[in-house]
Amino acid sequence: MEIRKLTPAETSNLWSSYVTNTMGIFVTRHFMATTQSQDLLKMLKLAEEMVIKEAEQSKLFLTEAGQHPLPSPFKSLPSVLTKEATLFSVIWNPCNYTIKS
Repeated sequence: MEIRKLTPAETSNLWSSYVTNTMGIFVTRHFMATTQSQDLLKMLKLAEEMVIKEAEQSKLFLTEAGQHPLPSPFKSLPSVLTKEATLFSVIWNPCNYTIKS
């Protein structure tokens, strides 16, 4: 497929989509690693597939347009919370979560 020159608005949307979806990959993987529900795990696997596909599509449009450099993707950082600190324990008791040493 031939990609025409992108407008600034289109480029901005693609950059935003790419960075947001690369972040979504790691957020979804974190939830997959910490969920205790098999039903939720199935939905998270589907969500992971979707954000990977969307990030790849945004990257494809940006590289084929060829007029702008590709933005730096969101990269995984080591978690500061241990597995014992779940979403609700942090929400209900934000000052009492466990920090990895």
